[in-house]
Amino acid sequence: MGRSEADLYYPIMRQEELLKEYPQTKRTFVRVKEGSFTGGNLALVRPGVILNNLKLFERLYDQRKSPWGMARVIGLSCALKLLVGILSIEEAEKRLSKLIRARGKAIITREVERGMDVDKKEDLILVRNALSIRERKEIPQASC
Repeated sequence: MGRSEADLYYPIMRQEELLKEYPQTKRTFVRVKEGSFTGGNLALVRPGVILNNLKLFERLYDQRKSPWGMARVIGLSCALKLLVGILSIEEAEKRLSKLIRARGKAIITREVERGMDVDKKEDLILVRNALSIRERKEIPQASC
C-alpha cells in the first residue's frame, strides 16, 4: 500500500456548503478544529476492514446521530477533545486507523449530494425538487 492509499475513505461535507444547496435538510453536524461537518452516505472500504471490525462498525453505526457517542466509541481522548472543540480531522483519522488496524481517510468533498438521505418522505421530496431545478438549469433554452 502506497502512502497516499487508504483502506477506508469516508466523505465529509462542510455544513455551510451543504446548507447553501439544501437549506431544508436535517443533518447531524459535528464541530471539529477545521469547521462543522456532516458525513456522507457513501464510503469506499476494503471488505476485510469491515469483516475484521464488524462490532466496532456496528457500534459506530448505532451512534451515527450522536457525534459525542461516536467520539466515545473511538476513544476518550477524542471525545474530550471534541467536547472542548480542539479535535482535528487528522487526529480522528489516526485514532480510527489505530482501532481498525488499517488506514482511514476523511475526504472533504464539495459534492454535497453525498450527504443527502432519501429514506424519509420529506428527504425524497427535497431531493426530487433539487434534481428538477438542476435539470431545468441544464436544459438549453431556445431563444427567438
